[in-house]
Amino acid sequence: MNTNDSWSGVPLLSNLTKDELNDLQPFLTKRLFREGDIIFHQDDPGDRLFLIRDGRVKISLLAEDGRENVIAIMAKGDCFGELAALDGLPRSATATAMERTETLFLRRGDLLQFLERHPGAAIKVIDLLSRRLRQTDEQIADLAFLDVHGRVARKLLELASAHGVDKGQGTEIGFFLSQQELANLVGASRESVNKVINYFKDKGYLAINRGRIVLMNRRALEQRASY
Repeated sequence: MNTNDSWSGVPLLSNLTKDELNDLQPFLTKRLFREGDIIFHQDDPGDRLFLIRDGRVKISLLAEDGRENVIAIMAKGDCFGELAALDGLPRSATATAMERTETLFLRRGDLLQFLERHPGAAIKVIDLLSRRLRQTDEQIADLAFLDVHGRVARKLLELASAHGVDKGQGTEIGFFLSQQELANLVGASRESVNKVINYFKDKGYLAINRGRIVLMNRRALEQRASY
């Protein structure tokens, strides 16, 4: 496995020095998951950090009655499972492959030893945890202050910023996102999200290109997503 290729799309560790990458390489393990595979369940032991080389993973909480609250959708370059890998406590959520997904993982012991040897990498992990905490605060604020239209607009803008592809006239979210998945992300019903998507399409704020959402008027969406 070529180390530079392995980390080239992973923002968390892509800026490590060549020596740091060479030190890390022996501890990387490749793992493939099929669509629908559970990578780990909520409350499972947290013994490894995952990084996505290709594919998509949803992070979710499941209620006892089977309802699902999707916290985040991770795609190529993202990492997940870092909380339990660092503190050793059980998993706080469930991770599921949404399509064929290729990952690299680091076992908790190897990760901690690596961070002890390389404080600069530890700072990057702290930055990641800080961003995740801010995202959680923003999600709480969205639920408190935004209606469904605002929450959908905010989530589409967020996904376009993280995984957008410039299509000239607009920014395409770089993977297929069903209305049910979007509904789970914003804490609304699929029917409500369907109405919002159709409204935004009629207004020219977005378009659908072969099943993928294209943001056509980001300024209008930003205005709709403001508190």
